[in-house]
Amino acid sequence: MLWLTKGGLNTVDIKKHGFGYSPSIRRVIMPVYENGSVVAVQARALHPDHKPKYIGQIRRKPRPAFKAAHKRPTSTLVLTEDMLSACRVSKVCDAWSLLGTNLMPSIISEIGGTTYERIAIWMDPDEAGINARRKMRNQLQVLDMPVHIIHSDKDPKKHTLKEIGDLVYDCIYP
Repeated sequence: MLWLTKGGLNTVDIKKHGFGYSPSIRRVIMPVYENGSVVAVQARALHPDHKPKYIGQIRRKPRPAFKAAHKRPTSTLVLTEDMLSACRVSKVCDAWSLLGTNLMPSIISEIGGTTYERIAIWMDPDEAGINARRKMRNQLQVLDMPVHIIHSDKDPKKHTLKEIGDLVYDCIYP
């Protein structure tokens, strides 16, 4: 659980999202819920020598997004790679983790059915994240809403809440 608290979550956040630790596989367990049912689970390694970093089980196709809602409705949706980043960003505005760097057509459709007024893409600053955000921006053009890219030198989960708020605000209102 230390990994989750180092990532900026408190015990209320951990319980709210149903996160936990499995001593038998030595991984943090992070479920994805839809309508109260588990539709996917990610198990995250805690030690660098523990490979692969993530083990996932998807219980429905296409792959769902992990949705972390802000405490009040927001007009901005931020898309992230990982669940912990989405949890951190959701302290500022709604955030969905794509559980990786691929934006599924079903997620685009789901976003289109929401009341969000704008989307911000915040991928990790590695090569995979940089390539993915360019592709996502093009994919999201079908939604006829502003799509912004948040540029930062570290993963969203590694920023303070003030930095997250500033980066989101500065991206949306340059």
